[in-house]
Amino acid sequence: VGRRALLLVGRADNLAGLPEGPELMAATAAPYQLVFARAAAAVHQGGIGTISLAIAAGLPMVLTPFSHDQPDNARRATRAGLAVLSTPALFRVRGAAHLRRVLADEAMSARLKAAAAQIRAEKGAERAAAEIRRAAQG
Repeated sequence: VGRRALLLVGRADNLAGLPEGPELMAATAAPYQLVFARAAAAVHQGGIGTISLAIAAGLPMVLTPFSHDQPDNARRATRAGLAVLSTPALFRVRGAAHLRRVLADEAMSARLKAAAAQIRAEKGAERAAAEIRRAAQG
């Protein structure tokens, strides 16, 4: 789609055989909060933590769930207009189209910006820390 890509592949043995080039970087892991702040879009399996971090960054997503809670999480994010749902098999064929769709979807971008602002306003980490301090004192 004419963008640089960072592939986070989990295990080192998953690095073998990946395409190489100046616009492609592969790694076993990276801190999502730092990566998502600079990314244009994310493709992932739909784990709730990854979805949450992507929404907090205002990052459009293509979700390709595999198992456990991922299909339900992906459907919910899609219904909320924050992502596009695919399957791993369909993504192999339509991945570029899915990415172009989320990159161009101005309504999705607006919903994500609003959701990110709401998450920032909630100050969840500060509130949780205050509750922990209160419980530890009491």
